Amino acid sequence: MTFPEPPATAAPTTCFFHKDRETGRRCTRCGRFACWECLHDASVGSHCWECIKAAQPPVGQQVNQQVKQVLRDPMLITKLLVSVNAAMFVLGLVNGGELGLSFGGGGSTTAFEQRFGQSIEGLVAGRWWQPLTSGFVHFGLIHIGFNMLILWRLGEQLERGIGRMRFSTLYFTCLFAGSLGSVL
Repeated sequence: MTFPEPPATAAPTTCFFHKDRETGRRCTRCGRFACWECLHDASVGSHCWECIKAAQPPVGQQVNQQVKQVLRDPMLITKLLVSVNAAMFVLGLVNGGELGLSFGGGGSTTAFEQRFGQSIEGLVAGRWWQPLTSGFVHFGLIHIGFNMLILWRLGEQLERGIGRMRFSTLYFTCLFAGSLGSVL
């Protein structure tokens, strides 16, 4: 009885990118030999990084898709308002504000609070932006914490229910009415 000759082993192949690495794996898309670092698992086999890169849409189209995804967010305005409030709070801290655990500013006001907070003196002095910016000035962690919690919970319901434009209009109408009430 004779046994068949074993098949001749193929010469070892190297990665198309890392020429010093032997490999037996191939890209299922282009068929090139690639090492473990160059191959990435895909839904069908493994693809080399060049095939993955070639399959991606152009950068402009990727940015466009991401912008569309952000604009589809049902809580976009709420998230923007929370972000602006948080940024103003951090700016206030950087400019001498306190990280106190109180609701109000019981101490002396900082230059930042005088510039952006609501005051009759500021309006008389020509600081026309104060009725808007005063709605974003907070005094302490508890103050901003509760305000942002309420904004998030109300925004969650209202922005989805009445739409972005009506929610924005409602928010800024309330902000200006609060500023007017504060001045009066």
